[in-house]
Amino acid sequence: MNSSFKGGQGLSAEARTFLIILALLACPALVFAAPAAVPAVPATAPAVAQPKPASPAPAAAAVSAITEAAVRGGVLTCAKRIEQVAKYLTGGTQSGAFLFMPAKQPDQGVFSASFEIQSAGSPIYASASFSPVSGGACEAVYDAVEYSTRACAEVQRTTFQSAKPATPVKKDIGVLNAGPVKIFFMPAGGGCVVIRKEVIN
Repeated sequence: MNSSFKGGQGLSAEARTFLIILALLACPALVFAAPAAVPAVPATAPAVAQPKPASPAPAAAAVSAITEAAVRGGVLTCAKRIEQVAKYLTGGTQSGAFLFMPAKQPDQGVFSASFEIQSAGSPIYASASFSPVSGGACEAVYDAVEYSTRACAEVQRTTFQSAKPATPVKKDIGVLNAGPVKIFFMPAGGGCVVIRKEVIN
């Protein structure tokens, strides 16, 4: 089932209770380590114009609309991970999301969301997918795509100076290694498309 999330009503008593528990337990920041200049979820500001993570909030902060929609659809195992990644990508910004709900057995399938994140420059596209694994854990992957008017070499030199060069994908797409975060650079006109990708186990 595909849907654009616009908020909604009608949560079941079970889902409402789950959201309350999640809000009480949710940590305002993620725990994955990464170099300071190019953070993994949830360190400091991501690359170029990417928005910063949400400021630390009280333990009982409101659950995000994305998590609420996922739980309403029956996605429970990955709810905490969805909350962490969604707040990391969109915290403190104006954003929207298009949701891909599992059609069958929602708590055992892949849940995915595509985000439009408004920034001072061009809008940012981000995609995050979540899958439950054995032991009640949840794995995730996200990509954040943005355009810079600066050349790729300049973006690499000024924004990602602490990241280490890696083998290019083939010819034109360069790669920097920043621990769990990989940054891809693709020339586009006089500017550069910057793609950050992280797999969270």
